[in-house]
Amino acid sequence: MQRDTEYLSVREVAERLHVTPRTIYELLWSGEIKGAIRVGDAVRIPADVLEKLPAYRRQQKGGGDDG
Repeated sequence: MQRDTEYLSVREVAERLHVTPRTIYELLWSGEIKGAIRVGDAVRIPADVLEKLPAYRRQQKGGGDDG
C-alpha cells in the first residue's frame, strides 16, 4: 500500500482542471475519477488520477503536438 500518494480536495481538482466542483462530483459519480476516498464529509482524490483525465491532458499539452 502506497502512503506517499497526494490527495486533493474536490475544489483543488476543479481549479487544476479549470472546471466547477460540480463537474468533479459528476465525474466521481459517473466513475470517470477512480480512487477517491472519504474523510469525514470530505472527498479526497488522488493527484495522480488527474493525468489520466482527458481534460487534464489537454491543459498540460499547452498547444504542443505531442499527441
